[in-house]
Amino acid sequence: SMSTIHANSPVDCLSRIETCALLSGIEIPLSALRSQIASAIHVVVHTARLSDGSRKITYVSEVLGLKDGQYHLQHLLAYKVEGLDAGGLIKGSHITMGNVPTFMDDARLRGLDLDAAWFKSA
Repeated sequence: SMSTIHANSPVDCLSRIETCALLSGIEIPLSALRSQIASAIHVVVHTARLSDGSRKITYVSEVLGLKDGQYHLQHLLAYKVEGLDAGGLIKGSHITMGNVPTFMDDARLRGLDLDAAWFKSA
């Protein structure tokens, strides 16, 4: 399934989901809640409004679970700002971060033909 939440970064997205759950009134230990969130969410696609007013996907990040009680993510793609064009609009491109998703085999089993070499070409 997919959902949206307003956040300033991929890790902030998970923290805000955590906050929403804590505001529900259901009492659950924070460590258990974080474990549930980290195991339920596999990928965060973060968008941002840039200084020229445009919106771009700025990160595609994989949630790897918890590490020392904190969310552990690896960025797969990021938007790299390269400058401004003649009209003052932001120019840029999406770049790979050199991290191969851990879900590659599962993606292939589901018919997605992802090439691991593409993710390594940072």
